[in-house]
Amino acid sequence: MQEYQALARKYRPHILADLVGQDVLVDTITNAIAQNRIHHAFLFTGTRGVGKTTTARIIALSLNCIGENGEIHSPTATPCLKCTHCQQILAGNHPDVIEFDAASKTGIDSMREVIDSCMYPPIIARNKIYIIDENHQEILNLFFATTEIKKVPITITSRCQKFVLRNFETKTLSAHLMEIANKEGYKIEEKAIDLLAEMASGSARDGLSLLDQAISLSDDKNVTLNQVMKMLAVSERSITCNLFRGIIEQDCDKINQAINEISTSVADMQGVITDFLEIIVTGIRFLSYKGNNDNANAIILDTINALEGQINIQILLRMWQIALQTIDDLKIINNIVTLEVMIAKMMFSVRLPIPAEILQKLQLEAQETAEKLFSGSSAK
Repeated sequence: MQEYQALARKYRPHILADLVGQDVLVDTITNAIAQNRIHHAFLFTGTRGVGKTTTARIIALSLNCIGENGEIHSPTATPCLKCTHCQQILAGNHPDVIEFDAASKTGIDSMREVIDSCMYPPIIARNKIYIIDENHQEILNLFFATTEIKKVPITITSRCQKFVLRNFETKTLSAHLMEIANKEGYKIEEKAIDLLAEMASGSARDGLSLLDQAISLSDDKNVTLNQVMKMLAVSERSITCNLFRGIIEQDCDKINQAINEISTSVADMQGVITDFLEIIVTGIRFLSYKGNNDNANAIILDTINALEGQINIQILLRMWQIALQTIDDLKIINNIVTLEVMIAKMMFSVRLPIPAEILQKLQLEAQETAEKLFSGSSAK
């Protein structure tokens, strides 16, 4: 029986052209290789699962590939993946490509071992390469990969070419996950894929892990949105939008229905709050500066359009602050009660007048008072 391999490892890219969503990085390094202008040190930064360590490994392949028949004598953007060097790098046992976990190996002996080995030339390859993962410590190497760029000393960053790897856009990640699902022979509903991409929060690795989990749900190679929602313990976006509409419209029946549906389907209330924040920020973009909402969820856009005459920036900003406070409250009590308290606060905030309305009322009252005084003095 063939050994199972996680999708995140099975579909890890091995050449620059296969890196998804990192066009600037790919173009820059590809051109640098073509022009033989390869820097001695690279620093890759970005959130988890966007390809920092993978990119470092790809460059290691590009710098040391010699071709299947030994025909490549200089760095290449398209390593063969078949020569001895490529095979050893892919297997993680090449003597001249050293990977080091800086987050766990922080002792003096570990540092001394790396520094001492830097003095020696490559054993069998063209280039000796150090890949230092989670590099928040001050150590010397060729390729850095870190999620916390601010912790890397300026003495290191100033000597590196720095690349910020972007989070994946939801549409890009959805297309990537769908392509892999098709390759695996599974049929997954488009909305289910979109939900997996949203829950991955821009991380390809997280998205592939979720896809792996979703595939395991199916016994007939078909995965539905309902199955994925149950797996993730999240509610339908339409339920959250109905709850939002109920708050704005002060419709208690609509609110109670949404609460009942959420309480029976959602285990972690933070997902509901996150949906609320997305609805609010979409509304702010829509009302304040007609921002680009091309990536916004269609159901959310429909909700905002339907409420256009009933919401304003002040109301949405109040709701934003209440939702953020609720996230902190969830750390203490993560259940439906915390959500209900948030709803009560939001319903009250919606009824409060906005500053412009208060000012207008005061001005009107002042004008009426002045007119009465003027008419009284004229009568005398």
